[in-house]
Amino acid sequence: MGREHKISLFADDILIYLTNPNITFPKLLSLLETFGSLSGYKLNILKTQILTFNYKPNQEIKSKVNLNWESEWMKYLGVNITKDLSKLYNANFNPLCYKFRLHS
Repeated sequence: MGREHKISLFADDILIYLTNPNITFPKLLSLLETFGSLSGYKLNILKTQILTFNYKPNQEIKSKVNLNWESEWMKYLGVNITKDLSKLYNANFNPLCYKFRLHS
C-alpha cells in the first residue's frame, strides 16, 4: 500500500495531521508555497493555528514560521480541540449548554 495522508477540509478551512514534523513540516510549507504560486491562493498566517501533541519544534522550524507553538487548544469549524483530550468534552459541551441557557 501507498502512504496515508490525513487531511480534513471544508470550504477554505483545512486541518492537516503530520507525523515526524521535523521532516514533514518543512515539506508541507514548501508544498503550500508551490500551491500558492500556481493557484494564487496563499496561507493566511494570521489565521493559522498549530496544535502539537508530544512534539517540541526545533529552533530552525520555529525561526522559519512565526506561530504560537505553545497553544493548548485551537478552534476548527466551531469545535474546540484541546491538547489535553480529557478536557475536550468540557471545552465544547459547557459553552454549548451556556448558550442554550441564554437563549431559552
